[in-house]
Amino acid sequence: VAAANPAFFAVNGVRFAACTQDVLRHLSAAEAAREEGPNGDRMARLAAHLPGQRSAYPLFPAARAACLDASLAAHLEMDVTPDVLVLPSDLNPFAKIVPRVPEPAAAATAPALPARV
Repeated sequence: VAAANPAFFAVNGVRFAACTQDVLRHLSAAEAAREEGPNGDRMARLAAHLPGQRSAYPLFPAARAACLDASLAAHLEMDVTPDVLVLPSDLNPFAKIVPRVPEPAAAATAPALPARV
């Protein structure tokens, strides 16, 4: 199977987003303020930036290590909130349920339903 990078696709109604950039490491390095939640879950906070900003790479300008063409930035936009994000990273591996995007930010998207994978 060949796909674009980033890739947005659905399998049996479950929406996926996948990107080969280490966006979590880049976000971690670029964070200026860290709003810790009740459990202080750093990885879930970093991953929540993508659907929260509706972008597969929510940093501008991009990190030096990122191979991104700014003229193709529109292809990074998430039209719908994915149910599953697949993000490679040098940071610790994890599988988390990320808190939902606040309603005002998600009003234009279809509702995301939890999925068992």
